[in-house]
Amino acid sequence: MRTLIFGGTIKSVIQEFEKKFNVVCKINTINGLEKDYDLEELIKNNFSFTPLFDQDAQNLFINFHKSNFNIFCRMFIRRGAKISDYHELNNHFAIFFYCFFEILKKKKIQLIIFNNFPHQGLDFILYKIAKILEIKTILLTQSIFPNKYIMISNLLDFGKFKNENKNFDKKVVDEILSFKDYYSDYQSKWEKKIKKFNLSPSSPTHLEDAQNIKKPNLIKKTKDIFKRLFIFLNLINRENLQKKFEENISSIELNNEKVKRVLEEKNKKIFVALHSQPEMSTSLLAGDYDDQIRIIEKLKRKKISDNFDILIREHPIQTFYQRDEFFFKRLKYLNTIKILNRNYPIDKIIASSKAIVTCSGTIGWEGLLLGKKCLLFGESWYSNLYGVLKINDKTRDDEILNFLQEEFDYSKFYSSVQNLYNSFKNGVISKWYIPISENFDDKKNAQIICDEVFKYVNTN
Repeated sequence: MRTLIFGGTIKSVIQEFEKKFNVVCKINTINGLEKDYDLEELIKNNFSFTPLFDQDAQNLFINFHKSNFNIFCRMFIRRGAKISDYHELNNHFAIFFYCFFEILKKKKIQLIIFNNFPHQGLDFILYKIAKILEIKTILLTQSIFPNKYIMISNLLDFGKFKNENKNFDKKVVDEILSFKDYYSDYQSKWEKKIKKFNLSPSSPTHLEDAQNIKKPNLIKKTKDIFKRLFIFLNLINRENLQKKFEENISSIELNNEKVKRVLEEKNKKIFVALHSQPEMSTSLLAGDYDDQIRIIEKLKRKKISDNFDILIREHPIQTFYQRDEFFFKRLKYLNTIKILNRNYPIDKIIASSKAIVTCSGTIGWEGLLLGKKCLLFGESWYSNLYGVLKINDKTRDDEILNFLQEEFDYSKFYSSVQNLYNSFKNGVISKWYIPISENFDDKKNAQIICDEVFKYVNTN
């Protein structure tokens, strides 16, 4: 099959794909690897060639734009606040659409392998065009478990698994759960490095290669010092947006002593853990709830708020980006919610809550492990586990209340965990996860992944 490979961070995996598949186009950022297009350059400057504006593409464009432009925007503006001009976003969208359409037709692409779920904007356009043209797609993403990744052919299948066994093997489940802290422990180490070296918390990935962060970026640090000095001396007129964000969030957060008292109250509590933005967890997986205040608004309705206290906690690494003046104005309209200190121990908040609310984050999984129901306003790898209720705009308050009132059945939960885990594939497809995979063998890993993908393509 004539194959396009999009993305990838492990050189050997891409090279192995080339041996097994008829690869006619490669798009990635891997140094020392031959490629047709550099992904970083595409994100920054788009394609450099002029497309032919194929008649078939033009016939599709208007409806394609109506269906996908909004999602593209919230993905693509991850590049920063400067990329917020509607018309320039529109131009980027059009160029990506016509160029990708031409590449797929000219190269007669039959298969696209995405080395992560489409979440940067341009990859989402490519994915959606492929679906219209009925080109087979393979989507890979790493799981939070060591040496395990997820492979699907359609984003709609994320979190699905075959419910083969209604019972569970306790030894198997115990082994699965023994890995439950690998991801959170590693991420915690990364966040500490971010703070220690004064790096940007909005790094390209939530698992930046923390082991390689050894010293602060002195050039960046020096620039920041001079910028703050020039602002202080009024030599440059620039609003300190991060300072403004810190002031806004601090003015509405309860301090630790008040949080402690709130958690000790006997009232039933629902805990809404906000995601840091921008991230794939919201721009792709949250769907209509990428605007996270909509989650709070839905829970704030009388039937639910009369039965539960609603607790909110901002993500500790969130910055001012996507948290400006009117974000806080909207929050203040919801005046009976309680906003907890960002640095209060998360385990104590989870333990005191009846249910955990998230778009897609691992905190929902952490709550399930403690017998806490999860209200999921999006999609996640654990979407279809027992104990999860997927929420959309049509979900009734009665459904939510009935779900929360049911006792948590650990037997059903463990059987669903075992079935889900059995649907994962062996291997590491993202270099950021190599540190949590013991005895990693680069060559063997690449061969295992390639053989599994080849088998999947030919059986699905």
